[in-house]
Amino acid sequence: MTPIESIYEMESILVALREPLASKSAFVTHKARIKYERLVYRFFRENPNFADPGRHRDCLDDPVHFLNLLALAKEMY
Repeated sequence: MTPIESIYEMESILVALREPLASKSAFVTHKARIKYERLVYRFFRENPNFADPGRHRDCLDDPVHFLNLLALAKEMY
């Protein structure tokens, strides 16, 4: 898979995770959070040019920030 295809795939997964991340069920939210964190780690592993510790922390805390970073990465390709 090319890097740009991977970014599009991550973006679609993130959009699908929005609802479970905001769920009232603690179990559903926890499972979605684990998937989300794995997605963030994958992005930074596959795109080392974005490997800034501050960005990584911001992305883990805020899905909207991560979505914006994905959009920026798409523009760069």
